[in-house]
Amino acid sequence: MALGAGRPRLIRQLLTESAVLSLLSLLLGLLLATAGVRALLALGPRNIARLEQVGIDTSVFAFTVCLSLLAGTLFALPPALKVSRSDPREFLNSGGRSLSAGFAGQRARSLLVVAEFSLSVALLTGAGLLIRSLQRVQAVDPGFLTDHVLTMRIELPPAKGGSQAIAFYQGLIERIQGLLGVRAAGAIDDLFVTRNPDHVITIEGRGATGGEGGEQLIANDISPGYFRAIGVPLLRGRLFSDQDLEKERNSPLVVIINETMSRRFWPGEDPVGRRFKPGGPRSEAPWRTVVGVAGDMHRQGLEKKPISEIFYPAFRRGMDLVVRTTSDPLLLASTVRAEIRSEDKTAAVLKVAPLEQRLGETVSQRRFETGLLGLFSAVALVLTGIGIYGLMHYSVAHRTHEIAIRMALGAQARDVLGMVLRQGLQLALMGLMAGFILMLWLTETISSMLYGITPADPVTLLAVSSLLIIVALLASYFPARRAAKIDPMAGLQYE
Repeated sequence: MALGAGRPRLIRQLLTESAVLSLLSLLLGLLLATAGVRALLALGPRNIARLEQVGIDTSVFAFTVCLSLLAGTLFALPPALKVSRSDPREFLNSGGRSLSAGFAGQRARSLLVVAEFSLSVALLTGAGLLIRSLQRVQAVDPGFLTDHVLTMRIELPPAKGGSQAIAFYQGLIERIQGLLGVRAAGAIDDLFVTRNPDHVITIEGRGATGGEGGEQLIANDISPGYFRAIGVPLLRGRLFSDQDLEKERNSPLVVIINETMSRRFWPGEDPVGRRFKPGGPRSEAPWRTVVGVAGDMHRQGLEKKPISEIFYPAFRRGMDLVVRTTSDPLLLASTVRAEIRSEDKTAAVLKVAPLEQRLGETVSQRRFETGLLGLFSAVALVLTGIGIYGLMHYSVAHRTHEIAIRMALGAQARDVLGMVLRQGLQLALMGLMAGFILMLWLTETISSMLYGITPADPVTLLAVSSLLIIVALLASYFPARRAAKIDPMAGLQYE
């Protein structure tokens, strides 16, 4: 300005510098985004629809370019306008020896760091709560034994239903149970429940229940050996036998219910021997007798409470086969496949996997979302550390003359070190308070995503607070150490 540069020239220079920084950041961000998408595809669960189609979209990339340039311009324009309106004599006379860069400028930078810190608090707290929820979900007892169990889906052709399906599965399970290394084998129509409960029954001596507006019920078709194969305990009564399958064509018909249904419809009573029929009171379906009560299973998801379930001794064309083994279940996969082919060459075999893997897939969506939020939180934490470091470094550079005066008047290195660390810690504490207030505002949103804990979980809040304070102290330490090493004589001659 002293050499004749006008306001437009100064503003244009500062905006150009900002645009160059924005474009360089954009290119680096694009490289990180490309690597991130590849990691997303590699680590993402297979049950997310169209995940394989995720990529760097052209329109999204164009939007990001515009946003990057716009951000660079918007954040560079206010300082550029302020500098262009300044009196050059003020800067030339000050010689850079002001005690600080100005209270207003220092306050603005501090507020930006506090805002950045508060967003990190919100993200890290959310990620911590989801991680704790995931741990609670994975610690839930599913109600069955998952180790050494091989599972696979079998689908018979449409023409092979009814008695043909019964003959196929009875013969197949008998052959598999005779294999070396097999403890038990059974089948169920759906290993994990994905449909909405809509089964309606009429209890003898009472009205209809179930379906819309009533008690939620799930009906299942199982083989006689299913409970033994999957390790579900029998609480009362007896299990199914092959003779119960034969009685599907005659009377009386029998069923097994789970513990939740027993408590719901016969509280404090023994339901064994009680009768109900599928459908409403006018249903012509035959009455069925409860012969056993099995333990509850979390078949709708580990985070969901068990609902009332009814088990019928029957086979459908499509069943999930469950084989309990004495060793690694995958070692028997090819042998079991061969037995299926021997029994019926037209049977399709799908989803061959250990039960532990199938159970893990039920929480894969939650695990994936938790990992993504954790990744974003880690990025926010790094940015926060960089922001505090940058502010402290900038502050020390502009207070070199002031620090030299303090040391010339007797201040020790540890005093200067403590002064800078306290400033960084003060910003961290302000950011923590603002972040927790933000989390309180988001409580209602995140509560629906949690299991077994509340948004005010003390362990998570303490861990996040400790982590962020450590990051703030580390980010402030290096500028503070630089300030403590200032030579008073050199500092007094600074600039």
